[in-house]
Amino acid sequence: MPTHTSLSSLLGSSLAKQAAIARDRGDYVEAERLFRLAAPGDNGVSYSDLGLMLANIRRFPEALEVLELSIKADPNQVQPWVTRSLIYQEQGEVALALGNVGAAVCITPENPALLNMMGKLLQKSGRYKEAMLCHHEAIKRAPDDAEYYYQLGLAMEHEEAIDAARELFEATLARDPDHTGAYVGLCGVYYRQKRDQDCIALAEQAKSRSRSNAAILALAGSAYARQGQRTEAATAFRMALATAPNDGYCHHRLAALEGWMTPRAPAEFVRRVFDALANDYDTTVTGTTPYTLPQTVAEIAGRHLSTPVAAAIDLGAGTGLIGVAIRPLTEQLHGVDLSPRMIAKLNDRKLYDTVATMDALEALAADGERCGLITAIGVLPYLGDLSTLIAAAAKRLAPGGLLIVTIETQEGTGYALRPSGRFVHNLAYIEKIAAAHGLTIVEKAVASLPVPEGDGPVAGMILALQPAASL
Repeated sequence: MPTHTSLSSLLGSSLAKQAAIARDRGDYVEAERLFRLAAPGDNGVSYSDLGLMLANIRRFPEALEVLELSIKADPNQVQPWVTRSLIYQEQGEVALALGNVGAAVCITPENPALLNMMGKLLQKSGRYKEAMLCHHEAIKRAPDDAEYYYQLGLAMEHEEAIDAARELFEATLARDPDHTGAYVGLCGVYYRQKRDQDCIALAEQAKSRSRSNAAILALAGSAYARQGQRTEAATAFRMALATAPNDGYCHHRLAALEGWMTPRAPAEFVRRVFDALANDYDTTVTGTTPYTLPQTVAEIAGRHLSTPVAAAIDLGAGTGLIGVAIRPLTEQLHGVDLSPRMIAKLNDRKLYDTVATMDALEALAADGERCGLITAIGVLPYLGDLSTLIAAAAKRLAPGGLLIVTIETQEGTGYALRPSGRFVHNLAYIEKIAAAHGLTIVEKAVASLPVPEGDGPVAGMILALQPAASL
């Protein structure tokens, strides 16, 4: 004769089946009622199924409540931990998502999908070395799954293991020739390694398989532009804008190629340019010609300031090459850059008192102490109209303070946008704007300026400006 427990279990199983049928036909109210009736005595399975259903219809608070009941009933179930992780990812709670998928991995450490999921969350947390271990373990357990090679490639790229990342993106495409992300990743690596023809050929391959997108087209356009193939570059950027009309990078590159006038390079353009350059930035800037710009900046500051000043801001700080030279001249040194990858390099130097990922104009406008020294080396070529920056710098300078900038020069009036995407300026234009905001040029020197993108050096000038009232 069946026991009360077995009868209850049979009833619960029947109710759970009915709940699943109701769920599958979209009757979520009935499904919820039946799952709740089935839940007592089934070790949390129905609560887990109900939590997953509620998560799928985006009723996250209720889903989290029933998933908690499921885990209390049986903490060794995998599904409720995974569902909670997915909910927390949707809510942007990466740490909580990581903790829950970690619990699932502890229960089933051989599951490659969970290892990959954990690796992706570790990447979002900036923990790339740990992510690499997870993706590597996933590959060991499922060596034919292309996605795991791709994710390991992304982690390797963030750790600047570029050759390894390239091999992993190639391995991804060998297993899945239609993996769009791998085309993007591999085109990006080829572009960073200045393998422009390989980048272009891969973009064509992606197009032939209907896997092209704005990111791939942008990389191909950039590779064409670097090879001097302006017509092909413009075509690629137009195609990219057809699918992503708000892409600031592509819009600016096309404007530069076709001679449109814009007041400045979009932040997205600057960020993408310098993120791509971060790994080899110091070598590119210092390796081709004698690089004395940091020392020159420090010497100019020393001639016009009583040092150390209380505070200095290094705008467009990059990897900190200028900071190394001016650090002895200031008690507090603040670094600002738009590129997260440059900021990571900046942090590695442990040279600055604060660092911030932000736009130069935003940094100058922010509340803060007035500065005895502001440097903007390599910043103005990404701004056309300089009135806003000069005005903001003039307000932020302490009495007697010094602003040091570099410009790429032109003979024409005002400013112009070159095919490279950088702006050139006329000295008279700078003098006029400076005077309008109470600044005067106290020192200027012709300079051969390095170009991070590698197509330099170019003709330019170093200018030092001070408030006229303090002279």
